[in-house]
Amino acid sequence: MNNQLANYFKNFNEQLTDDLGSRFDYLTLLNYGKKKKSSLLIDDSVLDLPWVNEVEAIIEKIKTIVNNVNPNIDPEYFSSSVYNTFEDRYIVFLIDQIASLLAVTSSNLAASTKRLSDYYIAHHIPFNDVARLKDVNILSSSSKTFIKEERKILQAREALGNLMETNYYNCLKNEVAFNEECVCINGVIANDPLYGECYDFYKRLEEIKTIHQDIPEPIRDLDYHNYVLLNLLLTLDNSGFSLSGNSPEFDNKDYLIRVKNLKLTRNNFLINIVTENDDHIDLIIENNDESKEKFKKVSKISIDLLPSLSKEITSKEEAISYSNKKVASRINKGYDNGFVITSIKGAQDNNVIVSSPLVNPFDANLKNMIENVLLVLPANQFTYSHFCPVCGGHVDNVNNNYRCSVCDSVYMLYTRKDQKEIVWVKRLKNLEGK
Repeated sequence: MNNQLANYFKNFNEQLTDDLGSRFDYLTLLNYGKKKKSSLLIDDSVLDLPWVNEVEAIIEKIKTIVNNVNPNIDPEYFSSSVYNTFEDRYIVFLIDQIASLLAVTSSNLAASTKRLSDYYIAHHIPFNDVARLKDVNILSSSSKTFIKEERKILQAREALGNLMETNYYNCLKNEVAFNEECVCINGVIANDPLYGECYDFYKRLEEIKTIHQDIPEPIRDLDYHNYVLLNLLLTLDNSGFSLSGNSPEFDNKDYLIRVKNLKLTRNNFLINIVTENDDHIDLIIENNDESKEKFKKVSKISIDLLPSLSKEITSKEEAISYSNKKVASRINKGYDNGFVITSIKGAQDNNVIVSSPLVNPFDANLKNMIENVLLVLPANQFTYSHFCPVCGGHVDNVNNNYRCSVCDSVYMLYTRKDQKEIVWVKRLKNLEGK
């Protein structure tokens, strides 16, 4: 079972507790997070692909077989039994199986490769500001192992691509479909060293594919909770929020950070962070912009945590479906907006944010989530009391909250004491097409 991420989060949480103890204040935690920021990432040297050398060797065996048969022979001759054989149809099947494995692996490597876009987004730099890149080793990998294995994978894919362009491959590929149930040993496979080694590797290939398809070891809720909470606090601090009032005491008994009365402020916004459970965080947002209206301007935001896949949720598609239902459930219970944060790669959706040291840039996604629920704009109050400012759809007013019947956005209208009319968009969401 793949336990890389589970072990990472567990070690991260244990280290946090060892360094800070069971009780600490906000500034201590924040400064710890700033100093340990690099430890929130998995180094790219964590790469274990011992089977790549086996793939390289077996591709050379396949090349020898194909060249012996004559890869560029006239296609019409492949109809004869001399060329259209069971063992050669099996070799074509094996080429497809290896190609599929390498495609998945290459995709995973691409996700771990350093990219300019990640740097721009994480550092909030405009894409045309190339001067900021001078003397910065953005694309340099700290791991020679990563580069070496990446090169082997790409070269293996290129070699397979050349084999797939031969008449040998294309003619036999068009014969009767070949699948796992067709695989067996005939006289040639049993007695010819080349075909026999390819068969032995096929059995090994099934083991390798199983490793890739294995559901990772579940990440403990408390480990993931502490990782997300620390990232959230770092992002709020980087976004200009500072502590409001006395510093609250954090309780980290049993390796789970709990805190009450943690309030952060920026301009007219006050955010109260509540962490009662290991799988949920509440953000209570107060808009203290002085206004003529007497109603209280508050937004309640739900953040649910989905650390990893499980026996109940076995794919990213199921994770997205679960997350959307969870957000809808929170909104039905009175929350103005809801999000799910998960480590499952590829599960990002409208209100689903992927948070993992293997996926970048999480900080930018968190910052976008925060700014999304703090969107305040000048707006004509009469107009937007009738039409949604997001899509123009029909709106209903319930307890000073306007809700669009088309895109499901939620907002509040108020007039400041300087007579400027304002719209506070609490939920920016598009349900069209769903």
